[in-house]
Amino acid sequence: MSYDQIAVLAILGLALAGFISGRWRYDVVALSALILAVAAGVVPAGKAFMGFGHPATITVIAVLILSRGLSNSGVVDSLARSLALVTRRPIEHVSISTSLGALLPTVMNNIGTLSLLLPVAIQSATQARRSPAIVLMPLSFGSILGGLVTLIGTPPHIIIAGFRGSAMGEPFGMFDFTPVGAAVAVAGVAFITLIGWRLIPRRRLADTPTRNLSKIEDYIAEGLVQEPSATCGKAIEEIDTISDQHDVVLIGLLRGGLRIFVSARHQRVQPGDLVIVEGGAKEIADFMRVLGLELATADDDIQSMMRGPDYVLSEAVIAPRSSMVGQTPLSLRLTER
Repeated sequence: MSYDQIAVLAILGLALAGFISGRWRYDVVALSALILAVAAGVVPAGKAFMGFGHPATITVIAVLILSRGLSNSGVVDSLARSLALVTRRPIEHVSISTSLGALLPTVMNNIGTLSLLLPVAIQSATQARRSPAIVLMPLSFGSILGGLVTLIGTPPHIIIAGFRGSAMGEPFGMFDFTPVGAAVAVAGVAFITLIGWRLIPRRRLADTPTRNLSKIEDYIAEGLVQEPSATCGKAIEEIDTISDQHDVVLIGLLRGGLRIFVSARHQRVQPGDLVIVEGGAKEIADFMRVLGLELATADDDIQSMMRGPDYVLSEAVIAPRSSMVGQTPLSLRLTER
């Protein structure tokens, strides 16, 4: 073997090990592999970043932006609600999710399809009260199978078409892959729907951490009391009772910089007050809708309400491989730091 071959195989092996370990982000591993290839002389320095201008790269970036826009516009929620009506049995859930995952890549990139449908799959699994594992793996295979049907379905098709165009003067057309790709996709979706999903390990199907995957508990929010409002004139005691019914915690009121805590149960709510509550996003939304409150964003007020003028209130999620896992606030010296 030549030096170039040995160097390329070694760099690919290191990159694969980095991907498998999960200790570094995928983009960091990929960029590090590129830098190693340049340092080893395998890739000319002047051509190191030519790949970022390739049509496949631009296409993937564009469809990911498009998918994020569709997700933010509420399409994901609409699809999830539609799926909930026809996913009462696991086989129906798998069938519809896989078919949808295979259908969309015929008109868009399969990576964009997956990024669009992942939250739909998780949310529909949450509503059906079953493990997301039952739909996530079939959805992944479905998007791969659907990407075989057309030219834009998957990045390798675009790369191959470009190579054929430069080598033979004519690239592949939009539907040149369809005869073979459609047949494979239909057969694959049928197998996954009828047999494939049953091969998922039972311990995976028994896990139902759907609430943790799709929802973060205990938000803190402020509701502005406006006039006229059903909240005006109510005592804090009454508001506290309503908050219990909606599974949120009433922290207190903020009135012109004055903090009024729940202990002042007979204090009456006035227009312009800020009602401070804590709970899940859906529960808070229902609570505010019932009382006719408007969601406020007075961050400085909520921070002073919760801690004081010398502190800033923030929330952080500890990653699974964080060095903080297993330690105590004392060992981390959180108060000092």
